[in-house]
Amino acid sequence: MYHSWIKNEYEPCVYKKVSGSMIIFLKSSKQDTVVDSTIEAEYIATSSAAKEAVWIKKFISELGVVPSIVDPIGLYYDNNGDIA
Repeated sequence: MYHSWIKNEYEPCVYKKVSGSMIIFLKSSKQDTVVDSTIEAEYIATSSAAKEAVWIKKFISELGVVPSIVDPIGLYYDNNGDIA
C-alpha cells in the first residue's frame, strides 16, 4: 500500500464530486515550474485552475446542453501567505 502511494506520487490525479447542484473538480499534478516559495506555487496553481474553469465553461456552452452559463465561476484558494 505504501509503495504504490510513493510510485504514483507525481502522476496526475483528477477527482470529480457532485454536491447538490454543484460539481467540484479536484486535480493534483507535478508543476512544470520551479518556484522559491509556496506563495508563488499557489499563484501558479490558481492561474491554472482559472484557465481550466474558463475552458470548462466554454466547452459546456458549445455543447449546447445548457442554454447559457451567465453566473460567474467561483474559484476559492488560500491566500493567507499573501497577507503576511
